[in-house]
Formats: sequence, C-alpha cells, structure tokens
Amino acid sequence: MKYTTNFALHAVLQATGSYGVDVDAMLKRAQLGIPDLHNDPEHIPATLTEQVVKLALQETGDPAISLRIAEYIYPTTLREFSISLLSSSSVRDFLQRLAKYYPAISTTQKMRFVIRQQQGILISHFTEPQISLPVRAVWVEIAIAFAVRFIRMVYQPDYRPLRVEFTHAVADGAQRQYQEFFGVAPCFNANRNALFVDGGDLDE
Repeated sequence: MKYTTNFALHAVLQATGSYGVDVDAMLKRAQLGIPDLHNDPEHIPATLTEQVVKLALQETGDPAISLRIAEYIYPTTLREFSISLLSSSSVRDFLQRLAKYYPAISTTQKMRFVIRQQQGILISHFTEPQISLPVRAVWVEIAIAFAVRFIRMVYQPDYRPLRVEFTHAVADGAQRQYQEFFGVAPCFNANRNALFVDGGDLDE
C-alpha cells in the first residue's frame, strides 16, 4: 500500500482548523471518514491524505499552508520516528536518520542525504506521480519545513539553512511567508527539492 501516517493527517486537520475552518463540516461535505488516532494510529492510504490536503487548500485559500502544517508536527506527533530524530548526536546524524527512515512514515517521497562541496544536502524525490501537483508541492514543502523545524529543536532555535530549493512555482504574494519561515528566500522552479546545510553546522 502507498501510505502516509494518521498522525501526519491529523496535523493537517489541526492546521486547517487553526484558520477558523469547521473541519468536521468540511469532512462531512466531502463524505470523508478519518480514522481515529487511537484505533488506527499508523499507516493510512496516501490517497486519503491527498483528498484532505486538497480540501485544506480550498478551505483556507493559503498556498503556503504547508508551513502552518509543519508547525503542528510536534515531537510526539510521529512517535518513535520523532524521538529518534530528536536524539540525534549532530545535525549530520539528524539528516542521515531522516533520509534513511523516512519510509517509516510515508512512501510519497524518497529522501537522500549527500555531501557536496562542504555542504550537506537533503534531497526529496516525490515518488507518487499520480498525485496532483498542488498536493505534491504541499507534501514536499512539509517535509523540508519539518526538517528545519526539528533542526531548530536539536541545534539552534534561530537556525537558518544555507539554501532551500523547490521544483514547483511559488504562488503570487506567498514568497514572504516562506522567507519568514526559513529565514532565507527559497529558490522556486529549481531542478530539485532540496535543503542545503552549511558544512560547519553538520557536526554541531
């Protein structure tokens, strides 16, 4: 099964509700049933998450909703996966673990961590081409934003990556939101989805 996690899905719903959206009414109109976290906490079909993300984009009208969703991914959200990341001994160790174990939470992306020219680069390759482009963009952005958010937890609360790249375009007027979140202006319409970390930070 192509899957994501129920915990991540509920983070999407929580973020959507933070805009003042009646999430229950939204799901009812769409005739979507959401698995309960206690009864079905683990893997769910990626298509279900796709439907919910589409609704969230429609209801909030925020093209940068991915950044809000990342804020709702807490150390407890992904359970053992989060704990493993937060117990990393260095930024390098964190990025290596994230790339290696990302399939534990989702099959939608493959993560790869490489060293190039004294920079650490976390590369995201989206693996589900049948999922619509707007939803793919949200999922990739969540993964990169989530990585930065957790690096700030384990390293420096004001950490800024060296560079951020996304293959998709940015919506008109949304660039400022991304710059405020990442601390740098991401490069959109790039050749890959990637997070660049300065080599001097990797072993901190």
